[in-house]
Amino acid sequence: MEKIKPELRNLIARDRVKQALEQMNGLPDIQKGDIGDDITALLTRLSALTRNTNMGILDSGEASREKNKIVVAALALIDDLGKAPSLPVPEPVLSSPIAPVSSNQKILFMASNPTNTGQLRLGEEHREVEQSLRESGMREKFALTERFAVTAKSLFTALLDESPQVVHFSGHGQMIKDNQAASGSDTGYRSLVFSLADEPEPMEGYTGGIVVEDSEGKARLVKASALATLFGNISGIKCVVLNACYSESQAKAILEKVPYVIGMNTAVPDKTAIAFASGFYRSLGNGRDYENSFALAKSLVELEGLPGAGIPVLHKNEALL
Repeated sequence: MEKIKPELRNLIARDRVKQALEQMNGLPDIQKGDIGDDITALLTRLSALTRNTNMGILDSGEASREKNKIVVAALALIDDLGKAPSLPVPEPVLSSPIAPVSSNQKILFMASNPTNTGQLRLGEEHREVEQSLRESGMREKFALTERFAVTAKSLFTALLDESPQVVHFSGHGQMIKDNQAASGSDTGYRSLVFSLADEPEPMEGYTGGIVVEDSEGKARLVKASALATLFGNISGIKCVVLNACYSESQAKAILEKVPYVIGMNTAVPDKTAIAFASGFYRSLGNGRDYENSFALAKSLVELEGLPGAGIPVLHKNEALL
């Protein structure tokens, strides 16, 4: 083992961090000791860094800081190689047990910010969700996958390919009124208000929705009925989070097919949407159920002094539980 450690440190010094982690991951369990899961988590983190850098989600400064953190963590894991596994610590008995979420949940994070809409901090929201899960106590039970610049087709394909238990949509929502003049989104809000040529679904003169991209990268509304039909034909989805303005009508439609749906009942500030997402997934990653995670996420918004803690709304279909 003392011969292996210098070789691994040398790889890291030559900026071959991934190769070093892969070699560590390939060692027998008796040599890895208790750090097998930590090595896997760090490999996932490095892969996410590479992907996010290539996609332009991280700027050079953010990428460099994250890379340095990974290097420090990798060197610490090398020092821990060969240590004897620690004995399991009995779990404390809670006076009010928390019902854990089911194991091995996949979360599909989808984001859309069409070119003709106001720019949102969707990359920051993705980083917050990823960090919240990575730092949570039950991180090994969750897998996060993502799709950016979502179109109707890529939304369809992602659901089929990933078979997620939790679907998270981040982006603009719409509140559309017949014959209303077109206008851009309000600064700092995830709202978009304009009229559609193709008869919107009536809802007291308005209809809400989420916005994806069309073939030219411009905004296109996904109607509530179409989205509900799609989710109804994808088995295994337990919770849908529509982190976009005016997504309430979508949420109610989807609820016919999915046990838990979170929507926004009006325009939501970008910072509030990000804080809510961070609180929800950190709570979920610490074993809280969907309802408790929702309540804790709203509490985080209030603790941070942000407006709109009452905007997120949780719907539950008891018949599907």
